[in-house]
Amino acid sequence: MRGCVRADASRQAGFTLLEMLVVTALLGLLFLMLSGGITLGLRGWARQHAEQDRIVERSESEAALRKLLSSALADDGGVTGADDRLALTTLTRVSDGMVHDVKVGLGVDRAHRLALRWQVRHRPGCAPEERPHEEILANAVSALHVRYWGGTPAGWHDTWSGGVPALFGVRVIPEHGRPWTEIIIKPLGADENSDGS
Repeated sequence: MRGCVRADASRQAGFTLLEMLVVTALLGLLFLMLSGGITLGLRGWARQHAEQDRIVERSESEAALRKLLSSALADDGGVTGADDRLALTTLTRVSDGMVHDVKVGLGVDRAHRLALRWQVRHRPGCAPEERPHEEILANAVSALHVRYWGGTPAGWHDTWSGGVPALFGVRVIPEHGRPWTEIIIKPLGADENSDGS
């Protein structure tokens, strides 16, 4: 009888091949579920991070547009614009820390970016002409729509030439997602009776 007891004890000491296969299959399924969850979590994090970047880019772009357009000057031809671009002279602080008259052009470039081109306007004979600078306000932009309030008859116009309009309406259309809410900007130097055409 002692021999029988020892044989049973030796059989229970290890795992069978079937038990090892079942455990391996269960561990494989557990790993797949965990890796799927991690992948899903990383994709969600990347989407959220990209959305936060778009929100920050949008708010910074809107702040820059409000600052530039609210300081539009009536001199040097005032504002010239169409539905998809505009040019004007504005007062703004540049990298030297001083406030200057700056010639500004705004539009969407060929790379689908909302581009701001600017150049400090020096008085004749005061300083040499600087090279134009370019700043990108937003990426992945399909269109820019600008409208102008004023003129005769008073109302919204798609083009403008002359003084500073009473209001600017600016709307950015991104390549993906919903269009930005139109921002209405009242220039400080607006001339209610300026002729826009």
